[in-house]
Amino acid sequence: ISIIDLRDALARVDSCKEEIFERYQTLERQSSLIAKILELAYQEAKDDDPIESGFVSPENITYALRKELSPRPSIDEIRHSLIFLANPLVGAVEESKGRYKLADSPHNVSLRLHGLGVSLALE
Repeated sequence: ISIIDLRDALARVDSCKEEIFERYQTLERQSSLIAKILELAYQEAKDDDPIESGFVSPENITYALRKELSPRPSIDEIRHSLIFLANPLVGAVEESKGRYKLADSPHNVSLRLHGLGVSLALE
């Protein structure tokens, strides 16, 4: 949970630990969704499909992940996650005509994000 979210939750007299827990669960869900999308993109990249070339639409991702998370992810959640994954700092997927495919290995994406986190650490 970001320090701003924690501060906002604790600043109110009526705040309770359930609210903090809900915010944590929301962020945990977003992380799980991003991991599932990256896993799906990796599987699509491994499949030999000359027509689609590894590209998948947000709607297809929503369909493929409908039973992976509860509650089911919305198309907006999928799109926000794809935008994050397509960001040049993350570099996990590439977008073309509203469809996405894996741009780098999940391992390299993990290393890149870890390196970003390390570079942001202030001592």
